[in-house]
Amino acid sequence: MLSVRLQGSGCGRGDMRETAGKAFIRLVPVAPKPWALLAALLLWALLTANAWAGTRDCLASGLEVDTAMSKATLRVTARSTPKLNLQEWQASKRSRSDEHVYTLDISRSLLPEGRKYPLIIRLAPSTVAINLQPLINPDDSQFERLCGDIDPETSQLPASSPVTLFEGYAFFSDGRPIPVPTLLADQGVPQAFRSQYQDWLEKAQKFYRRALGPEPHSVSSVIFLLEQGANTQQGCRFSGSSLPGLLLIGLRAGCLDTSKGFPNDLSHFIAHEAFHQWNQDVQMMESLPQESRIMLLEGGAEMAASLFLSEVTGSKEQGITRDVGAAAESCIDQAEYKKRPLNDLISGGEYQLAYSCGMVYTFINLIRIDSDPAVALGTFWKSTLQENSSSRFNGSTDFNEAFGARSPVQNAMIELLAQNGYALRETISGLSQDQQFRIAAELMREVSRNDCQGNYGLFTGGGVIVLDPEVKTCSSLRPGGKPVAVDGFDFREHVLDARSAWISACRNGGAVSIDYSDSSAKPSIVSCQSPPRSLYTPFHLSRITPRGQP
Repeated sequence: MLSVRLQGSGCGRGDMRETAGKAFIRLVPVAPKPWALLAALLLWALLTANAWAGTRDCLASGLEVDTAMSKATLRVTARSTPKLNLQEWQASKRSRSDEHVYTLDISRSLLPEGRKYPLIIRLAPSTVAINLQPLINPDDSQFERLCGDIDPETSQLPASSPVTLFEGYAFFSDGRPIPVPTLLADQGVPQAFRSQYQDWLEKAQKFYRRALGPEPHSVSSVIFLLEQGANTQQGCRFSGSSLPGLLLIGLRAGCLDTSKGFPNDLSHFIAHEAFHQWNQDVQMMESLPQESRIMLLEGGAEMAASLFLSEVTGSKEQGITRDVGAAAESCIDQAEYKKRPLNDLISGGEYQLAYSCGMVYTFINLIRIDSDPAVALGTFWKSTLQENSSSRFNGSTDFNEAFGARSPVQNAMIELLAQNGYALRETISGLSQDQQFRIAAELMREVSRNDCQGNYGLFTGGGVIVLDPEVKTCSSLRPGGKPVAVDGFDFREHVLDARSAWISACRNGGAVSIDYSDSSAKPSIVSCQSPPRSLYTPFHLSRITPRGQP
């Protein structure tokens, strides 16, 4: 017997049969067990009541995928046309009045937008993952939902091909459902990269387990490619998500060049997503304000990843203060010009602030427990994830004043850190390589915004800024080019001067010249159409040494 259960739902049972060229899953209502007489009577009463009312808790359905792996077909049993969160599913012809048929093109990937999970992850010509979660557990109560449990008892498939519905995803290969192994990767991901990924993930898990104990679920990973076929010289870009027991890691092909080593920022990203296996239950702490939950969720994962990498690299306090300082820089950079309290911005949907501002928020919570935040990691999260632990956050009035302050974000951040023994100062010299690159990247983002009609077309990786060749709307910038200087000021040596040149052009209605790494390429002349919305300012965070101490 094959038996697979989708976590979080329980309203159906099914059989599986194989038709010509297709694997077919049929979901039907759960039948009561013979020995559970009382349960059977209660279930019968409930179903009878629902039948009289003309409603059901969930709808029985079937899913099939053709052997060409080009189309998925969903069959839903309902008296009238069901109201489902279909997204890309298209209505098709049906053979019975109570059967409603929908098809989905699975020949391509439908990758995530914003905080959504991918609808289709194409891993190879013969392998695909389909996200059924919007149909089984729709976010909006106005939608009906499909039954999610599968417990096939009459399957004709061999025992080596179990059906898998994991966190809403159904995995298929050559028209047959497949289980999710510990690591499932796109065929374009080299084995050397897979091994490095697995090594970083296992190291991060070991670090977190020492502080918090084992994760609630054993973890599987799915690595897929973003923009398949992209030139590996175009840099590394990635995105991903963490579900209970499942990590979704999307990579641009530029990340896979193992000759350049494993990208440091990708190591941080993996550690961030891995930590969500421990801290994602913070979403359920309804007693906390929404902005606090989001900051603890994302900022907490950022802080944990920093602590892990600081230990691995042996940088300890220096690495942690560097990362928290960078988070404070990013928080101020993104929020300062909006002239609104951080709490208002985050609760209003500015979730990107939860990463940087939330890291500072979490850091201050940690150092109030112990001067070494790595020591405080376990104490903090064990108590935070307990049901009645949120009362200690309610007393943090200085947090509320700082993160909800009407005063400028920069002043509030500096004061909050100072209260807890750390100085945050603006840096105008002795910039780190990361700071120089960040200034250059933000500068080019503003230049691109003025020249590319809203399509920023900018991506970074391996210390290189590239104008995306796919963007065709730039009037002056050269798509595919690697900008290295503004008005003759090199990004690596005089990046603050390059930024000043752009600010001056914007103030005076002028233009700047952009030089490229390709010496044969003509410089671009870009006019400032609108003033910079925000430009990154480098800061340095350091511990305040009390008087009388060395």
